[in-house]
Amino acid sequence: MDSKSPLAKILVAAVAVAISAVLFYFGTGLNPLWPLPWFAPIPILAFASRSAARNTFVAAFLAYFIGGLNVWHFFRRVLDVPLPNVLLFTMLPALLFALIVLAWRRLLLLERFWAATFSLPLLWAAGEYLNAITSPHSTYGSIAYTQMNLLPLIQIASVMGIWGISFILFLVPSSIGALASANGNARSKLKIATAISVIFATVLFFGAWRLRAPQSATGFARIRMLSSSVRTDNFPHEDAKALDLVNRYVDQFTSPLLSGASSPTRPEIVMLPEKIARFSREGSIAARSRFSAAAANQGVNLLVGLDEISNGQHRNDALFFTLEGNLAANYEKHHFIPGLEDGYVLGNDYQIFQQPSGVWGTAICKDMDFPGMAREYGKRGAGLLLVPAWDFGYDAWLHARMAILRGVESGLTIARDAKQGRLTISDNRGRILAEEGQTAASFAIIDTILPVAHESTIYTRFGDWFAWLCLTGSTCVFVMLFFKKRDS
Repeated sequence: MDSKSPLAKILVAAVAVAISAVLFYFGTGLNPLWPLPWFAPIPILAFASRSAARNTFVAAFLAYFIGGLNVWHFFRRVLDVPLPNVLLFTMLPALLFALIVLAWRRLLLLERFWAATFSLPLLWAAGEYLNAITSPHSTYGSIAYTQMNLLPLIQIASVMGIWGISFILFLVPSSIGALASANGNARSKLKIATAISVIFATVLFFGAWRLRAPQSATGFARIRMLSSSVRTDNFPHEDAKALDLVNRYVDQFTSPLLSGASSPTRPEIVMLPEKIARFSREGSIAARSRFSAAAANQGVNLLVGLDEISNGQHRNDALFFTLEGNLAANYEKHHFIPGLEDGYVLGNDYQIFQQPSGVWGTAICKDMDFPGMAREYGKRGAGLLLVPAWDFGYDAWLHARMAILRGVESGLTIARDAKQGRLTISDNRGRILAEEGQTAASFAIIDTILPVAHESTIYTRFGDWFAWLCLTGSTCVFVMLFFKKRDS
């Protein structure tokens, strides 16, 4: 590489950056193509193994930063996130990627071949974990979500959590980059190739086995999920319009299709999205009364999300009405989007409903970005988690899949009802049992029977043990970076 002209070096760097950036751009973000992230780091790693540290850092940073611009329109135009915040969101992962590629390169030069191979996945998974426990957005932005369509791989989350997916996703290109480098002897490379092949095959074998293993459901429940597709129903603020929307929702689950005690389509639970409207104190009383009467009249359980004002405070509530019309639970959202949802009362409880079909629980939208939320329900034996939600159209696929992964991690069936998004039902393997997007009709509707199936996973029992293992491994990597290998 040193013998090449400066122009040739720039050209090689530009090609590596361009290829990796394109692969990251289409392989991550709101609607990723899952095979691409497996290959995206390889051109940069190939460049890094033969280039100076400064050039490596710049190339790696640019590749990931340019790839991360796939969410620019969503953040700036849809969510109206301030420019400095968007820059921070796109630059920090790019900085992390650049730094860990530098560490990978240095370990290769120090002839620490094994350490180099594992440094990339260890440092990335550790970085994602530190971000998740310090950021108000938790796991949002994790590269692991790009793999939600690769069902055998994501089963590892039931053991290691989301961090295991990110680790494996970076382990493969890291090993390919190391094997393709000029460093290391043939014997070492053979051992590395064998070890990585065994690890990867084991992960996929476990995933295939888990997908074939039977679920032990405690029962089954018929659910009807509703979400208005009418643009003016997005978020009514005036009581008159809000109560009109309430009546139209009630008409949907008290329609002739569902009426009659002997009807095979009568649901056990009707579910509506998060914050269907904002109500004053008086409007809230009227809406609760209407929903209570409808639940009792139809003999169905009802879960509905309301934006209410109580005691002068805004509350994002999920109200659970029983078959008799009684308000059995008032769950308050735990986690909010900074800026967009400031001023709401923070919830801190978990709601469990003992039903003939098994144990149900509830959470709201962004709560499911946090693995600990579903894990707490898993500890309580829940087999079904009901999640009213509100998306922004563009992020419908991603945000639904984030919730689905919580079911894989903690052994839960997930039913998520999102306005401006997708209605999804998934089992505790992450398989989609039913899905409906916003339609040209006035309401998006799912009517189906779902399993209430709790599974006690390793992740439920031991939590983020693998993330802590990655942190420990990352500490060892840092130590090795500053100590040269002794001659034998």
